[in-house]
Amino acid sequence: MKHVVCFIVVLFYVMLSGCQSSGNQPNTAQPTTNNAEQPSKPVEIDDTGRDTSALSLEKANINTTVPEFKDDAEYLRFFNTKYNEIVVEDIFSPTVGTRVLTYPQIAMYETLRFSVEPNLPTFTGKLNGLTTLPQPQAGQTYDYTLAAVTAFCEVGRTLIWSKHFLKEAQDNFTKQRSAKTDPAVAQRSVAYGVEMAKAINDWKKGDNYAQTRGMQRHMLNLKDPAAWIPTPPLQLAALEPNWLKVRPLTLDSASQFIPQPPVKFDTIKGSAFYKESYEVYNAGKKLNPEQKEMALFWDNNPNGIRVKGHLNYFIKKISPTGHWLGIVGILTRDKKMNAAQTAQTYAYAGIALFDAFISCWDEKYRSNLLRPETFINLYIDPDWAPLIQTPPFPEHTSGHSVASSAVAYVLTQQFGKNMAFTDNALDIEGLTPRKFKSIQQAADEACISRLYGGIHFRRAIEAGQVQGKKVGENVWKKLTGTTSEKK
Repeated sequence: MKHVVCFIVVLFYVMLSGCQSSGNQPNTAQPTTNNAEQPSKPVEIDDTGRDTSALSLEKANINTTVPEFKDDAEYLRFFNTKYNEIVVEDIFSPTVGTRVLTYPQIAMYETLRFSVEPNLPTFTGKLNGLTTLPQPQAGQTYDYTLAAVTAFCEVGRTLIWSKHFLKEAQDNFTKQRSAKTDPAVAQRSVAYGVEMAKAINDWKKGDNYAQTRGMQRHMLNLKDPAAWIPTPPLQLAALEPNWLKVRPLTLDSASQFIPQPPVKFDTIKGSAFYKESYEVYNAGKKLNPEQKEMALFWDNNPNGIRVKGHLNYFIKKISPTGHWLGIVGILTRDKKMNAAQTAQTYAYAGIALFDAFISCWDEKYRSNLLRPETFINLYIDPDWAPLIQTPPFPEHTSGHSVASSAVAYVLTQQFGKNMAFTDNALDIEGLTPRKFKSIQQAADEACISRLYGGIHFRRAIEAGQVQGKKVGENVWKKLTGTTSEKK
């Protein structure tokens, strides 16, 4: 799904800059809210306390019809796919997008884990700040899939802008499911899903996200030649400099796994840093078709911008988290996992990605290193440009490397080291599916793709891989109590 919207440069810059300070705002002008003129419409409050009930969000045509599936796990995959479509439409940063995509997974799993005997283990006491959650009534019958989808959607709608799409899909499913279920069971199941969502939403409000919206923005250090500065064409402000202050899910702190630092900055030809920069420069000039395909396949830039004259074109894409959750859908289907196992896998993956971005962003704003594009333009070739757009935040470590390595570790523990699959999660973007012999191979390709794309040094990739694996190991240990790697 590629949506291309054309904006006047100045206007778009102002709008996007505003989004970076608020984090959860879409890159579109916000209409004036007037509840007095809309007395019949309920007030809807997002995580920052803003009334979003009167937002005009008719910018997409998302099909909310829910097919009928024989396998309940398919409903979970359907709602994840549909939710991801909405998230793409609403345009969230990679960091905020991970938060948006993860909390609904936790709600879905905690509801659905009661559908099997013995019940799958709870996340209470394992995720930071999550102490208690509602239990189903003893001796009562539930449609746990209906309850889980309800919980997923109720949490999801607090996190997105185009909430009406999700509500329509939820209502369609509830109607469809209730027609085949005892009315009392259906009512009880929906009520339990709502109760679970309320508990997850209450816990979610304590993660410090809302507080980070009002924190000081990143200050440029123009006296340090190694420090990050905005890159062309729009010179956007640093994205989410306070993300390290969001409460992690399993980490003791954002700085629990501090990675290897960047190579020492040096502009002299023959120095280690110059050589590392030249590697990126040279790779970009000599990309073969396979390397180019890798870079574009794993671009996963939900904030992509293309400039043409006095206009720029905004291209909406799936985020790194959205891509990996799409892979979860593929893996769980290939493995024929039941609904409870599928929900568990989505949750494990989301948690790993959530903590990976916090760990990565902690290092990004600690090392505050400039991007290859900046160094190359200043000291090697002023006309050089990377294949993919340089994102607006410091270089070290690579977000793709930390996140992909973390989630790959967790998924490998579940599926084994030789789980081959075809990644068609980006079919909606018109990209050719890629085949992988293992989950780790896919993660490694995602990592090195950032060098081919021209936006990361090798050290950021390799240090990020180590950092991400440590995050993944920590997630797996906290959630399962085991440390041994699956063969």
